Amino acid sequence: MYSGLLGKTALSAAIGIVIGTADAIGFFYTAKFFFAHATTFKRIIAAALELFRLIVLVAFIIFLCSRAHILFIPLALCAFVFSQGGKMVFIFKGLKR
Repeated sequence: MYSGLLGKTALSAAIGIVIGTADAIGFFYTAKFFFAHATTFKRIIAAALELFRLIVLVAFIIFLCSRAHILFIPLALCAFVFSQGGKMVFIFKGLKR
């Protein structure tokens, strides 16, 4: 359907959307599980898991760009926007008690 630069851009953006959405959903379940009856220890574990998920997200983006013929800027931009946007939606709408 698409070929050349437009095809690579569309594929990169689609993969970025999927990765960002998956990260936001992971954040939602981590927050739901660890902040239900939060103690200081649970909050520290949740912060460590969020840091680990961010490192995995960046490593996966770099891996995809190095191994596959995927463009970095659309992939990283879409992943970041959907990840942070989803987290903000979950924080302000989905995690109300």
